[in-house]
Amino acid sequence: MILLRQMIVLAFIMLIGYFLARKDILDKATTKKISWIVVNLCNPALMINAALGEERLSESTLLLTVKVAGAIYLFLLIFGAILPYILCDKKNKIYSLMIVFGNVGFMGYPILQAMYGSQAVLIASIFNLYYGILMYTYGIICVSGQKVSLKNLKMLLNSGIIAGVWELIIYLNHIKLPDVVEDTVGMISDLTAPLSMMVIGATFVDFSLKKLVGDVRIMVFSIIRLIALPLALFPVFRYFIEDSLLLGVCLVMVAVPVGSMNVMMAQQYNGDVETSSKGVAITTLLSVATMPLLFMILM
Repeated sequence: MILLRQMIVLAFIMLIGYFLARKDILDKATTKKISWIVVNLCNPALMINAALGEERLSESTLLLTVKVAGAIYLFLLIFGAILPYILCDKKNKIYSLMIVFGNVGFMGYPILQAMYGSQAVLIASIFNLYYGILMYTYGIICVSGQKVSLKNLKMLLNSGIIAGVWELIIYLNHIKLPDVVEDTVGMISDLTAPLSMMVIGATFVDFSLKKLVGDVRIMVFSIIRLIALPLALFPVFRYFIEDSLLLGVCLVMVAVPVGSMNVMMAQQYNGDVETSSKGVAITTLLSVATMPLLFMILM
């Protein structure tokens, strides 16, 4: 199975990152710099690279993706608002953040590229446009309690959003870039998966497995995030979506583990860094098993 093989490969790369961190080769300063490269260069290149292929999405598929992605994020926002009450920790909004923002870029894109090709990444980038807008509006409010200001809205002009806009411009206008530019973008985009997985693996050095598994609330959250949520939503997807490609993308989008961006937001806006770090670590580890299992059962 392609997904299982891909998850095993990603798991091995995470282990490499973990052992490099244990040897202090990937220290916190280094991983921070690598994260910047992935977020601001490699991941945007992966998005743009998806628009450079010869295959095209039909207008109806594009429009349906916009609607489906919007509906999914609306549901996640509503469910995220009540999740802290379900977990009996109603004052901690970090759970709301972690349920909405999965690891779409670092893990979702590489998996979709391996399973379905560039068309799937193109579809996923539409989800990522919603992701970026919500992260820098709802995310800031959720973590810090701040109101959205003009200063915060300027954060929308980040590399991911800009790349998404250029991706749509290139795709919709059938723009052909010089071969040397396309090759450069392609090679940079290929760095996304290995670098991001090593960074995620390096973060595991701060937690013992006993400490992670012993946190009951995080374990319950992980079951909801990785298993209950995809199982509940997939029948709805199947009822409204006939396109198998879009169906597969939707499943990956809701089945990926918690995104590392949650930790960055918690650090910047004085949120619960420990809980968000645990959420990223345990859901990433468990997803190596849960994602292939979900695809075996549902697809």
